[in-house]
Amino acid sequence: MTQKQANLILATVSMGWGTSYIFMKLCVDTISPLTIIALRFGIAFIVMMAIFYKKVILVDAITLKYSVIVGKYLTTWDLSTGICSIICNNRHVYF
Repeated sequence: MTQKQANLILATVSMGWGTSYIFMKLCVDTISPLTIIALRFGIAFIVMMAIFYKKVILVDAITLKYSVIVGKYLTTWDLSTGICSIICNNRHVYF
């Protein structure tokens, strides 16, 4: 990778990261937080599938099975700790 390619990648990532904050600021007044998160993940999924389609198509069933297990575990853990922190002391568990 050349220095020019690295700079281009860095600039692209920085612009994408920075514009997400602008869209979050604009959308937070009109759209619910759950919908915003769903849109962000949906857009990220579409972009990643467009970039890495050939690699995703080669994933075997065992990898998909373990990915679903890990995803369910992480989702359950995150939801349970968040709900527990709200019920117990009205503060978020990560701060």
